[in-house]
Formats: sequence, C-alpha cells, structure tokens
Amino acid sequence: DSMEFFGARSGLPIETCLAEVRRSDILVVVVAHRYGNLVPSLGISFSEAEYEEGFRLHKPCLVYILDDNVPVLPRLIERDATKLRQLDRWKAALRERHTVSTFSDGHDLAVRVVADLARTVQALEESEEIRSSVSGPTSADITELLTEGEALGLTRDRTLATMRRALRAAAAV
Repeated sequence: DSMEFFGARSGLPIETCLAEVRRSDILVVVVAHRYGNLVPSLGISFSEAEYEEGFRLHKPCLVYILDDNVPVLPRLIERDATKLRQLDRWKAALRERHTVSTFSDGHDLAVRVVADLARTVQALEESEEIRSSVSGPTSADITELLTEGEALGLTRDRTLATMRRALRAAAAV
C-alpha cells in the first residue's frame, strides 16, 4: 500500500493518492498476492484506484506482477475471498490493457523497473521534442476559435474547456 510513504496530510487518503497520480508522468504498478485496503467510497483498493486514475488520464503505466510460481509466505497472500476475486479481476484487466512484466523478487523487479523507466522517459522526451518542434496555434487562431464559438452560441469558457479537452486528448496519442 503506497499510503505509508506519504506522511501526514490534511486531505482524505484517497485525495492524497489521486493528487500524486495526477502529478506523476509515469505510473509503476506492482501487484503481488494481496489486494490491499479498500477505499470506502469506491469499493476498490487504493492501489487499483490510483491505477484507474492514471489509466483514465492516459499516463504511461508500467505494470509488474509477481510470478505465480514464486513461493510466498502465507501472511503475504490475500485470504479474504471477495478481495481475492477483486485481485484476480484487476490482474486480468491489467494483462488485457498492458504488456505486463512478471518478476520473481525485489532485485529482479528493480532491474526491470530501472530499464523500463529509462526507456519510457526517453520515449516521453522524444515525443515532447517532436511536439515542441511542430508550430502550435497563434493567439490570433485562438481568438478566431473563441469568436466562432460565440457565433455558435457557446460561451468563451465552454469553448476554452473544449479546446483543453482536445489538447489533452491529442497529447495522449
């Protein structure tokens, strides 16, 4: 559970988790044999809620799942039947959405994460360089779009919000 690394904060635990996800450029998702504590209002674990927020925001997600063939101490295995079903469902969703890497121990995980992070950061930097080399809209273009929106009966705020959504969607591609 990632909450132990945050220290004391004034917000609700789930708000703290999701705020950190929104500030992140890349999510590293590590899943073993325990589902974790549930977010009372969501009915899913804090870890899954963090992942879902990152996935919703189109953040790159590097997913690592402990190999099922690795012996694990009984205290590290989920015992709650409902949580076990949730864990299995989440793992299946992760495998469907991502190319998942399995790991056998902490050292193996560290080596994989370092290599994958380096590759992903480089790809993000190259993508940013390409984006910044393409000329963007001028202030005249934006003013023209706002005027066109008003002519269609849209408020400036609504037109700007639509442009922001379009920019975020384009950035995620």
